[in-house]
Amino acid sequence: MLFYYSLLLFGGLFCLQFWAVATALEPDNISDYLKDVKGGILVKDGKRTSCELGVIDNQSAVVSPICMGFTTTNRTQPGVNFEVYLDAGIDGKTAKYTVENITIHPGLNSSGLNNDIAVIKYNMAGANEWQNVVYPDFLYAAIDVIYVRRSLLDLDAIQWDTPQYSFDSYDVIYDDACRNASSLYDGGFDVIICGNHTMPTPLADLTPCRVPYGIAYVRIYNETFLLGTLNHASVWDVDTLCGNGMVFSYFMAYARYIRYIESVLGYSVRTDADRYSISPYGSDPNFTVRYPFHPDDPRLTIFDGDFYKDQKDPIVFPITESSSESPVESSTESLADSTASSGLSRGAKIAVGVCVSIGGLLIIGAAATYMFLRRKRQKARVVDTLRQQEIQEALVPNGGDAIVPAGIIAQSNEEDAQSAIEEPLPAYKPTDNDALRGSSDSSSQSRDMSL
Repeated sequence: MLFYYSLLLFGGLFCLQFWAVATALEPDNISDYLKDVKGGILVKDGKRTSCELGVIDNQSAVVSPICMGFTTTNRTQPGVNFEVYLDAGIDGKTAKYTVENITIHPGLNSSGLNNDIAVIKYNMAGANEWQNVVYPDFLYAAIDVIYVRRSLLDLDAIQWDTPQYSFDSYDVIYDDACRNASSLYDGGFDVIICGNHTMPTPLADLTPCRVPYGIAYVRIYNETFLLGTLNHASVWDVDTLCGNGMVFSYFMAYARYIRYIESVLGYSVRTDADRYSISPYGSDPNFTVRYPFHPDDPRLTIFDGDFYKDQKDPIVFPITESSSESPVESSTESLADSTASSGLSRGAKIAVGVCVSIGGLLIIGAAATYMFLRRKRQKARVVDTLRQQEIQEALVPNGGDAIVPAGIIAQSNEEDAQSAIEEPLPAYKPTDNDALRGSSDSSSQSRDMSL
């Protein structure tokens, strides 16, 4: 019984530990996680944009050059003033800086939305005080992603609104709908993160329509990592984000571009890869996506750039290939907005499932062990019985009475033992012939005496 109790105790402790880890990934208020990172947005000529910043540190950030207004042929915007506004994450301080340097990825292809990466520098005369952590690998397995959009309420006072977010699991197993809605994702899904999350506009004076989230983070190892910035959005059946069409958002992941970013900055980006034994996914500073972007379905409309400015001028690519595939409705259900979920959290559901499975395995294992030990004991009893029969047969040859070997005397108490010693058992049992022989000897002896 001690074995069974130990097994159940081990299973219970394991489930408690797993429950703590699984539910720790999904707190009631994810905004606590966002306090661990510094976020920001880009302001262009004194006007707020939807361009979310992947803040590297207090001197540099990654941003979408297409959102900034750059194109393949137009890589400069003379006279345009860009500013960086940072929220109070990490150190509790807000800040505003003028962008001093912009480096656009040489592979930028605005007509195909490829390599939508620009590194901006600011506060270059200052000291490096803190760093965000960039996730260095790609999400090949299911993992929890936080989609965020920040908004400035007042530029002069640097007053931030509460960040809006959605929380969901990214899994490449459920990407059929994403592939149908973007051939860039279909060809380069190792650099693109997909979701179908949108939110009501945080700035109704700039746009009345729903907007995608601006940046994606991943929460693992009890740490919040930068994942990627918004690249474009696809919508089915309508040419506006104000309608009810299914919208998919695509984020340019940083992992493959880390070495490029470091080559521009001249120093290393914090990834904590060594700390968590993560193999950096990107090792080529000249990495370039070369996949074409040609939506195959005529029902698709593509939006990119500043969503507070260009929503009424969507990108509609010419149809260069035909396709009979349609959006996978069943797959989109797996990408439902997690902010509307109710009941147990996703982490709690996973913990319950794992613990129930482990509990079932423990019960089955305990039952199997019990049956095995029981059969083993039964087999031992059978062997003992057969052994006793063999011994009995050896002591009673030919079905006769038992032969007591010399030196073996059944003793029940001391008196029986003493009696057995004083009156030894006869060597044999007298027969009728022995009786007659005794009678004959007696008669002979009488005749001799008479003579």
